[in-house]
Amino acid sequence: MLCSSCGFMINEPGRPCPRCGTTTPGAAGGPGAVGVANGVRGFAGPGAAGNFRARSGLVGGGMLALGTLLVGIAGVLHAHFAPINALCSTWVGQLGQAFSASVANECGLASTAESAVGPLTFIGVMLLLLGIGALALLLTRARRV
Repeated sequence: MLCSSCGFMINEPGRPCPRCGTTTPGAAGGPGAVGVANGVRGFAGPGAAGNFRARSGLVGGGMLALGTLLVGIAGVLHAHFAPINALCSTWVGQLGQAFSASVANECGLASTAESAVGPLTFIGVMLLLLGIGALALLLTRARRV
């Protein structure tokens, strides 16, 4: 069975968990007995809490990396397409779009790219915040040995 507070595998019900010292009620095979069937260790073993910490670090780091990438892409898009979109919004740009299909196409592309900057920035910042929160939670949790 698994310890209710740290997830460590306990083979003897009623005895305190060797990792955190919590006593988990229940008998082998009763409610809460997970991971051991006929003496064979199953999915959740003694390293389950350690695997959780490793996965949490990967997920938090991945969120930070993806958030940074999205915010960077949004910045590059804005830096490149903002002047083009501004020119297309003037009377000269409107006149150019009326006489040239390629100018109209470029202005449409600039407008679409500028429209993507806001959502990319929002999603990137949210991922950054979630990644920072996941890593902070991971680093501030007391490691019980």
